[in-house]
Amino acid sequence: MNFSIRHSEKNDITDIVAICDTELGNEYLTFHSLELMYDDPTIFIRVVTTIKDEIIGFSIGLIVQEIDLKKTLNKYQFSQLPKSFFTSKKTGIIKIIAVRKTFQNKGIGTQLIQRCIIDLKSRGMEIITAFAWKTKKGVNIAPIFDRLEFKILCEINYFWRDDSLLNQYSCSECGAPPCLCSTVIYSKTITA
Repeated sequence: MNFSIRHSEKNDITDIVAICDTELGNEYLTFHSLELMYDDPTIFIRVVTTIKDEIIGFSIGLIVQEIDLKKTLNKYQFSQLPKSFFTSKKTGIIKIIAVRKTFQNKGIGTQLIQRCIIDLKSRGMEIITAFAWKTKKGVNIAPIFDRLEFKILCEINYFWRDDSLLNQYSCSECGAPPCLCSTVIYSKTITA
């Protein structure tokens, strides 16, 4: 399959939100929240397009400072994580990888993750972390992280429960809030 990965532009927002609504849950990523990300230099967004310039997937990666990481994880029992997780001052996060269902299992998710790794490495990140969505069916992206030599740090049950209630987004697995899915936190140390 022919596809290309490029930096996203603001005119891609509608397509990105539509993919996210279908694959991850309605209102998980809103037009407004995504629009704000374009003005943040620590966030980068990539889209996958076909020859016809149809957007079929996207990724969001970000650079996070240790203090922000602890604040984010404080809500989610960061005490479950090994202390080594917090030793790097340069941590990148693969926030979202989503591909339209009809284009899944064609290597697109793998390419998006590899592109995120390259982007984060070029920004000097030493550790890359991903929060993988785990439903009753398992972690659908787990084989990709395994192939790319990410290690599982821990699993946090009901990871999105409070956030889904606060922000009123529905989960594509659970339906209306609260989302009762877990997250599996993957991590990879980057060498120069």
